[in-house]
Amino acid sequence: MKGQAFDRVMFGIVLLLVSIPGPGCGGGGSQGTLPPMTGASSAVDLEWDDLDAAVQFVANREELGLVERMTVTIEDEKGVERVIRRYLLVDLRDRPVEIRFSTDPGALAGLRGASATRAGSVVVRVGRFGDDQREQALVAALLERLGALAVID
Repeated sequence: MKGQAFDRVMFGIVLLLVSIPGPGCGGGGSQGTLPPMTGASSAVDLEWDDLDAAVQFVANREELGLVERMTVTIEDEKGVERVIRRYLLVDLRDRPVEIRFSTDPGALAGLRGASATRAGSVVVRVGRFGDDQREQALVAALLERLGALAVID
C-alpha cells in the first residue's frame, strides 16, 4: 500500500513540474519568453553539444530526476536572438530544481553550428523559495563537468 501511495505522489509531482512552463514555452527552437529566474548563477562558455551530458552527469551524482528539457529561442525588439536551454528536475526531497543555460544577447551572430562555443550563463534554482547552498553547489558541479567535457573535445 505504501508503494502505491508513493507512486501516486510522485506522479502528481511530475505532472505539476511538467505544467510549470509559462506562455510561449515550447520544444526545440520555439519563439517565446520565459519568466525571469533567480538563483545561483555564473558566466560560462556554452558548448550546446555538452549541456545534456553535463546535466545528466550532475543529476546522477546529486540524485536528481530529470523531468523535462526544452530549448527556447527568444528574439528581442531589435531582432537580437538568444537561446535558453531549460532543464526541470526533482530532488530526493521532492523539490523542483530548474537549470537554465542561456546565451548572451548577440552570441548567436555568425555561429549557427550546434557545436560552436557561445558566451552565456547558467542559473540554478532549487525549491520554490530557493536553497542558496544547494544552488551554489549545483552551479559549481555543472561548471566543473562542462570544463571536463571541453577538455575531451
